[in-house]
Amino acid sequence: MKEPRWTGCFRIAWIVPGLCAAITTLSLLVFSTADPSYGHSKATLAAAWTVYDYNPSGRELQPRVSPDSMPATTSSDTTSFPFLPNVYTARLTTKDPSLTGDLNNETFNLTVSVTGGSGIFQDQNNGGCSPDTKTVRFFIASPQASGTTGIDTRGFYTQFWWSNPMSIPLVADPQAPMTMSQPVNAPGMWSDLNGRFNNSSPEATEAFLAAIQNVRTVGLSFGGGCFFENGVTTSDASGTFNSTFTETP
Repeated sequence: MKEPRWTGCFRIAWIVPGLCAAITTLSLLVFSTADPSYGHSKATLAAAWTVYDYNPSGRELQPRVSPDSMPATTSSDTTSFPFLPNVYTARLTTKDPSLTGDLNNETFNLTVSVTGGSGIFQDQNNGGCSPDTKTVRFFIASPQASGTTGIDTRGFYTQFWWSNPMSIPLVADPQAPMTMSQPVNAPGMWSDLNGRFNNSSPEATEAFLAAIQNVRTVGLSFGGGCFFENGVTTSDASGTFNSTFTETP
């Protein structure tokens, strides 16, 4: 297990390199090209979503907030943003009260597509290991997590969780709609900033439950290779990412 690499004030989540092939295989089993019927849900319609890209140094994230930065826009229940030249996108998240808070009994549902363009996906620093599969996955953050999941984790690492191994591969632009769904409280399906699964120990489970009952940020994370959040872009600096994110009881 590799330790997380700290770069400035930003964090990159590691995965276990030996699991890459298995993760890719499982990911391909959990989505379909058909839109699911989730029934009543809390959707993206009223939520304000923010795109976070790596800055030119590649060490910190900066939000797209000005009109000139090509921020995310929401139409009906779909949030979209364009990929930019030589810019690696790391997150698409919201702090909307209707989608955050106590999510212990919720299930995340996602449909994504990429429209326009004619390139392939790339990730920052070539992912760090093989296979360098580019993915988008669920992400949550909470200031209320506590405890440890490994030596010297000091609780901070358990504030950040990524769906693992659940993800959707990002291959090319354009890309047809794909879907995935995951209960928030699913054991063994989330890992923290230290790469520890939420059921790896009683302490990890306790910290995870504290986090999902006090979620402040929720959304998606983009990465590839050995990383969940090293950022992705497209080789032709084109294409628009479209996301429909909902929560159901």
